[in-house]
Amino acid sequence: MLVVLVVTLGWAGIRSAGSTAPLARAERLVVVSVPGLRWQDLDAVDTPHIDALIGDSALLSVRAIGTRTSLLEGYASMGAGNRLEPPRAGPIDVRDGCDAGLVADLADDAHRDLTGAEPGALGDALRGAGLTTAVYGGGEALAALMDGAGCVGTFAAASAVRFDADVTLVEWSGLQTGGTAAERFAAVQALDAAVATWQVPADAAVLLVAPMAVDEGAEVTVAAWRGAGPDGHAALQSPSTRRAGYLTLNDLAPTVLAVLGVELPDSMNGTPGERAAPVAETSQRVQELADLADRVAFRDRAITPVVLSITIGVILCIVLWWRGQIRRARSVGALTAALPTVAFLSGLTDYHLLPLWVYVVLVVVAGAALAMASAGVAQATPWTSIDLLAGLLWLVLVIDLVTGGRLQINTPLGYTPTVAGRFQGLGNVAFGLLAIAALATACAPSAARDRAGSTTGPAAGRWVAGVGVVTAIVVAAPRFGSDFGGTLAVVPCFAVASAVVTGRRIGWRRIGAVALATVGLVVVLALVDRARPAAQQTHLGRFAGRLLDGEAGVIVRRKLQGNIDLFTASVLPALGVALVVVGLVYAWRRRAELAELLEPRRGSRAFLAGFAVVAVLGLALNDSGIAVPAVMLSVAVPWLLAALVPVPERQVRDRAVRDQPLRDGPVHDRPVRDRPGDDRSADGQVVR
Repeated sequence: MLVVLVVTLGWAGIRSAGSTAPLARAERLVVVSVPGLRWQDLDAVDTPHIDALIGDSALLSVRAIGTRTSLLEGYASMGAGNRLEPPRAGPIDVRDGCDAGLVADLADDAHRDLTGAEPGALGDALRGAGLTTAVYGGGEALAALMDGAGCVGTFAAASAVRFDADVTLVEWSGLQTGGTAAERFAAVQALDAAVATWQVPADAAVLLVAPMAVDEGAEVTVAAWRGAGPDGHAALQSPSTRRAGYLTLNDLAPTVLAVLGVELPDSMNGTPGERAAPVAETSQRVQELADLADRVAFRDRAITPVVLSITIGVILCIVLWWRGQIRRARSVGALTAALPTVAFLSGLTDYHLLPLWVYVVLVVVAGAALAMASAGVAQATPWTSIDLLAGLLWLVLVIDLVTGGRLQINTPLGYTPTVAGRFQGLGNVAFGLLAIAALATACAPSAARDRAGSTTGPAAGRWVAGVGVVTAIVVAAPRFGSDFGGTLAVVPCFAVASAVVTGRRIGWRRIGAVALATVGLVVVLALVDRARPAAQQTHLGRFAGRLLDGEAGVIVRRKLQGNIDLFTASVLPALGVALVVVGLVYAWRRRAELAELLEPRRGSRAFLAGFAVVAVLGLALNDSGIAVPAVMLSVAVPWLLAALVPVPERQVRDRAVRDQPLRDGPVHDRPVRDRPGDDRSADGQVVR
């Protein structure tokens, strides 16, 4: 029934997603580059001549290698169709339209960063097709259209712009730095006046882009397209993003080549832009994109306090357990386990319109309300409140992924276009939460039987297998999660948990069979996706193509380097590893007690075994590294506390006394119980 539900919802999501269409061909192309331009600028200023250049539109992610993207980095990545990080700083010295040294520096960077990028790939492809190029603007703009020798056909100042080349890039400066609102207002008006004087040929398509955000920051900028003929208005997207309204810097070069009918080089990992769903007219569309850009910026500010709230909850839960305050620890654990669900569901609202501190407070308050509601429902079920909260989180993520993944993007625990790692499917942090919530949901019936003192039957094993199958489908399917590393982690996790619940021995044969089945599932899905047209392939199919092209070693080295960089970025990953080591040492020293505690609790043993597998594999197979097992603790710690640690009898008795209603009669007729801080007089009476 669960599998049928997932497939039905997924089919409905696919049918409602609509189709895309390629951009119309053009004989000539004009690229208008305005570094620092934001949709908020166009929303605040009346710009009729710029609006005339906007047909199809999207947010542009300008993230290249680091968290900040310089102007040269933006142009170099745009010209390579791949991520580049130039090592040199300062102005570019262009002589006779060339700078050969720039190409050599960029090539060294590509080799160091293992991106496979080829500087000047766009220029080489245009020159090979017999097309001419011209750049009007600053020296950095040369990197957008230069060929492998570092040259363009024509290079001059923006004031001398002409449109006689097949591909012309015009750069307008003045918005790349912050400035006051009045200064930006005047700069946008000046740009609109300049556009009015340009004699853009009628048969030329126009691409309006901002290859750098304000002050090189991590923001989304402007991408707009106007074809040579009337095409109406649509949202831009690409097979790289698979989400209407989003493009990446790497998609610009493939878009230029596709429009001009030139074959794409293999070194470009971007994909051509496409027309997706129809949108409103220009003025209303600009407002929508400006609001969406504000949402992206708010999400990037909200992630730190939300993650900090969850971290504090986990730490407080452990501290209260250590001090023996089990009931309070469980209450804090329920609140902590509820926060991820609230954070994802907030994506259904316009939460970015709130002040940041108000949003964080509302998330905590809503989490507390959800935790109390789950505690009330749990009293009528054999499950604990943590079981119910984990099941709710699992359902929310599964339903969201099979219906389009709206809650995955621009929510605090989802992904963001300013990182440009993923725009569709399942993100690394969300995978960690989905995996641990699914595991807790799968092991909950067995844990309930353990608490009741009954034996776990075959039904518990079937439930674990069912939850595991649904989770694996959602994580692996190209139309849903499309998560290569997540699939390799979640299938062994549930195989081990199912074996422990049903009492089967985990030997080398079973391990080999599970590993073979996992790899086989991923290979089949990847090859099926790879067999589709390039424009319809998802992340999984393109990843398989890169492996078949012999880039497996490069990919492994880059992922390993990314994990190492994450460890050295701050002290928090090292602190997390230290806590894990301390926990393992403590468990080893108390192994006899733990073995005695876990022996009759098959559900808890299955949870711990599955958690160990998915945490280790999630750490090794995902770019986010230590963040994957760390985020799992938000559910794992409260679940284990509820399953393994009973509430001391004294705490139960004290609560019963506090809840006991007052009876009629003198005070001395009511029973008086000792409490901490009470003293007795000589005659034995309690003195408070």
